[in-house]
Amino acid sequence: MLYNIVMEEKLLVTPRIDAIFKALFARNIDLLQDFLSVVMEVDSSFFADIKVLNPELLPESYQDKFARLDLLVETVTGEKINVEMQNHDEHNYKERSVFNCSKLFTEGFKAGKDYKALLKTICINVLQFNLFESGGYKSTVFPIIKETGEAVTDKWQIHYFETKKLPEVTVTRLERWLRFFTIDTKEELLMVKSQGDTVINKAADVTIAMNADERMREVARIRLDSWLNESIAKHKLIAETEERASKQRSYAIAKNLLSLNIPLSYISQATELSLTDIQKLQQGLSI
Repeated sequence: MLYNIVMEEKLLVTPRIDAIFKALFARNIDLLQDFLSVVMEVDSSFFADIKVLNPELLPESYQDKFARLDLLVETVTGEKINVEMQNHDEHNYKERSVFNCSKLFTEGFKAGKDYKALLKTICINVLQFNLFESGGYKSTVFPIIKETGEAVTDKWQIHYFETKKLPEVTVTRLERWLRFFTIDTKEELLMVKSQGDTVINKAADVTIAMNADERMREVARIRLDSWLNESIAKHKLIAETEERASKQRSYAIAKNLLSLNIPLSYISQATELSLTDIQKLQQGLSI
């Protein structure tokens, strides 16, 4: 029945959008259980009784371009797992991810308690950009002793998955999940389904259904618009900063040429400053 839905060639609603990624897993716990078991390399029964602590997809969150639309999960033993989709490299993600995981690790821990009571915290980051210069698509971080390689603890872990480093042909179930998170088109989605993975096929079917859901389409539109507006604002700021820097360089050159008694017309030609601006500089006036 789902295949009767008419989809655009380029999908609007895809799991690479953080709000859609969150909705997909928050509303389909079986998919989340499977993904976590694949990431952690344990049987899915280990995550049988997980609870999503922040399942809501509130307008104030997905309308805010700075919002973190992560998924916070708690296991039956109290372990915390944070799952996040990140599309854009803000050039501070290493520091940000370490800070967020450390904050989650100590959250709610009261002074005076035995530190051994700290519960395991695992942060899973699916990235649509390359974070590390070398290595494969999977990087696992935890504290170790540099000289011996001995682990200090396994209670604090960060898992990074760089989807741009995936092999052309996906073989493992982890690679198939990560490939699914990169889909943009109907053709790519159907390619995922052709691999015959029952669980990921369900995720693909849910994505197809989401593309027919007007509310989810609106969520996707708002999220994409917020990213576009942020990108435009950043480029505008960069352009304005570069223009100011260029002006300052021209002023400095003009002042130097004035000190050499170079004719104003030549200075104007060399610096592309107006004669009026150069005259103000000559008189010591601010421009």
